[in-house]
Amino acid sequence: MNLYSVPISLSDTETTIESILLIIDVFIVLSALKMLWHLGMNRSLANRARAFSVQHRYPLKKILILGDSTAVGTGANRPEDTFSGKLARDIPQITIHNRATNGARVRDLLPTLQSIGSARYDLVIISIGGNDIWHLSSPAKLERQLSTILDWANRISEEHVVLLGYSNIGSAPLFPRWLRRYLGRRALRQRDIFRRAAHEKRVKFIDLLTDDSTDPFRQKPGVFFAKDGIHPSSAGYHLWYKMMWREIVLDPTCPWQPPGPTH
Repeated sequence: MNLYSVPISLSDTETTIESILLIIDVFIVLSALKMLWHLGMNRSLANRARAFSVQHRYPLKKILILGDSTAVGTGANRPEDTFSGKLARDIPQITIHNRATNGARVRDLLPTLQSIGSARYDLVIISIGGNDIWHLSSPAKLERQLSTILDWANRISEEHVVLLGYSNIGSAPLFPRWLRRYLGRRALRQRDIFRRAAHEKRVKFIDLLTDDSTDPFRQKPGVFFAKDGIHPSSAGYHLWYKMMWREIVLDPTCPWQPPGPTH
C-alpha cells in the first residue's frame, strides 16, 4: 500500500487540535476557579481567627507566641484547638501572650519583639515561614532576618526559645500540582536556613516538614487541612502540637516538666 496515496484530512487534524485546546482551556478555568474558591475561604477563615491568649493572676510560667497564621490558629474550629489553646489546657497556672498575626513573614516579627520592652518570658515559641515560601523571600535576606529575630527572642526569654519550621506547603490542595512541587523545593531550602540559624543561636528547632511518603497532610488532605486548602484543620494543629510537645519535653533543657497533653 502506498502511504502517499492515503488522504490526509486537514479538517480532522484541526478538529483534534481544537478539542485538545478546549480540554486544556477547561482545565485551566476549573483550576483557577478552584484556587479562587480556596482563596476566598482563606480570607474568611483569617477574618474569623483570633490569637488565643490567657492571663493568669499568679502564673507559674509565662509564654510568648509569635508568628503567622499558624501561630494564630487560622483554620482551627475553635481557639482551644490551636497551639496556645492546647498549651493553656495542658500547663496549669500559665500566662500566654499570643502576638501572632495572619500573613506575617519573618521580617515582620522584629517590630513586635522591639515593642515588648522589658518583659521577660520563660518560653518563646515562634511559628513562621509559610508566607516567606509563598512570597519567594530572598534566602540570604531571610537568613539575616531570622538571625536577628532569634537574637531578640533570646534576650526576652529567660530559659527557652523554640522555632517551628513550616511543614510542606507543597502538600496544600490550594495550589495546582506544578506549583506544589516548586513550593515544596523552596520549603526544603528554607528548612536548611531555619535549622542552621537555630543551631547558631542555640535555639530549639522543631522540624514539621516530613517526607512526602509519610506526610499525613499529603495522605489525608481532607482531614488535616482546613477548608481553605492551605491552613491546618483542628486535626492538623493537633498533629503539629504533639510533635512540638514531644520535642520540648524530651529536651533536657526544657524549663519545666508539664504533665503531658490530653487527648
